[in-house]
Amino acid sequence: MQADDYTEIIYWYKADRSKPPILKHVSDEGLEDFVSGQETNPPFLDLPKFPCHTQATERCVHLVTEASSKVCGEKKRDGFIKSRIESRKLMKSFNSVRIQA
Repeated sequence: MQADDYTEIIYWYKADRSKPPILKHVSDEGLEDFVSGQETNPPFLDLPKFPCHTQATERCVHLVTEASSKVCGEKKRDGFIKSRIESRKLMKSFNSVRIQA
C-alpha cells in the first residue's frame, strides 16, 4: 500500500463515529443549516454552562505539565502524578477560607 499521508491509510468508512454527548439533541438537518449559514441563531447553540476553568482544573493542568517536563514515558508520567497526589494527601492541609459569623 502506498500513501503520501497517514490519513490515506485509515479506513474512514469503518470508523465508529458518534456525536458528542453535548450535541445528541441536535438534528443533522439543524446542524447542516447552521453550517451552511441558513440558520444564524439556532436554539441548539444555547448549550449548558459547564465550569471548565476552575482551580481544580488549573491544579491538574499544572501537575500534568510538571510531570511531562520531569519524566519520559506514559507509565513514568502516570507514576509521577499518582505519587504526587498521594504525597499531597499525607500532608496536613489548612482551610484558607474563614467563615465569619
